[in-house]
Amino acid sequence: MTTFKDRFRNEWDCKITMETAMRLNRWDFSQVYDRPVNLYAPDEQLLKDLTLNAGLLIALVYAICKPTIDERYKDVADVSTDGSPSPRELQFLRGIDGEAIENARTAIFEALADFFPTKRTAILDALNRPRQAEKEMETLMKNRDTELTAIMKQKSEAYVEKMMKQLHETDVETLLENDGKLS
Repeated sequence: MTTFKDRFRNEWDCKITMETAMRLNRWDFSQVYDRPVNLYAPDEQLLKDLTLNAGLLIALVYAICKPTIDERYKDVADVSTDGSPSPRELQFLRGIDGEAIENARTAIFEALADFFPTKRTAILDALNRPRQAEKEMETLMKNRDTELTAIMKQKSEAYVEKMMKQLHETDVETLLENDGKLS
């Protein structure tokens, strides 16, 4: 699905057409990305960066949705004199939270897959690779925690056993002379 909802439940469509691609290829993404964005032929690096760079992703979503944003927020100024985001852009960005970013990411990749149907599998794989790596890392960390817990339990049990053995081997008079401390 090429749509997502922001935190205010506004629905945004990230559908890509040739008009959209042409407009985006002329868009200035230099504040969030150091490479040109070419939607006529998105490369592996762009796809990877869209999974990792939320600023680039949301700038791309904003650019794709700009006609809808202009229509929806026509009563909000679209000009900024100091180089900061315009009030209209800020109005859009207020609705973007963590959940919206993840949903927008999925919508963008679905839109790219629809725009390039012959590359659908490769595009969606690029979206899922970081997610798969994250799941693998979580599993690895859980396994590591389990291993560390087992090691700590083993060591503490061995320490308690050693102290109990020393306690049984030490006579009461020695304990009293050492203020109850084992040597």
